[in-house]
Amino acid sequence: MIEEIKKLAELNREIEEKYNFISVKMPFSSGDINVHVSKLSTLLDIANGEELCASFHDETYPYRLSFYEEEIQFFILLDEEGYREYKNSRATNTTKEKSGTL
Repeated sequence: MIEEIKKLAELNREIEEKYNFISVKMPFSSGDINVHVSKLSTLLDIANGEELCASFHDETYPYRLSFYEEEIQFFILLDEEGYREYKNSRATNTTKEKSGTL
């Protein structure tokens, strides 16, 4: 059992480093897999144009952007500046889509 847990922890570290994830968690009680992404650009790449769900998190990081892919929730916590960056990136993409330059 101990050896299996160590293998799982090592694989978790490798995935976190390779893909810029802060953590990959699977709470035993829910069975959901949660992936905390470190960079907005990484989350946007993974989402591949999917609309992200924005929700309130806390005062330090008031925004939590997330989406589900194959029963895995990918998310990032953002402060005001990070959320503005996200909104600006969406506005730019929407403008490109409407003008047909995408």
